[in-house]
Amino acid sequence: MSPRSPGEGGARATVALVLAMLIFFIFMRGIAFEYLRAWLRIPTLIAFILFAFLSLIWSVDIEASLYKIILLILATTAGSYIAVRYERKMW
Repeated sequence: MSPRSPGEGGARATVALVLAMLIFFIFMRGIAFEYLRAWLRIPTLIAFILFAFLSLIWSVDIEASLYKIILLILATTAGSYIAVRYERKMW
């Protein structure tokens, strides 16, 4: 295990909680399939996430790698929310 600063765990938990709440609201509104379709339109993104999962094979710290993969998926979901919620012409 690598040494961590005292406040690092709280910041990680906060980020994970906010992103998990976003996913919860997506499912509560019943629009999860719309976000899944947005993900599937970008095969490079799917390949990148699959590569992140494959990196667990050669990872030295599996716990840290798994945490980062979960954050990657949650952050990608947040980006998908922004892309689906706000149309391009709004910019």
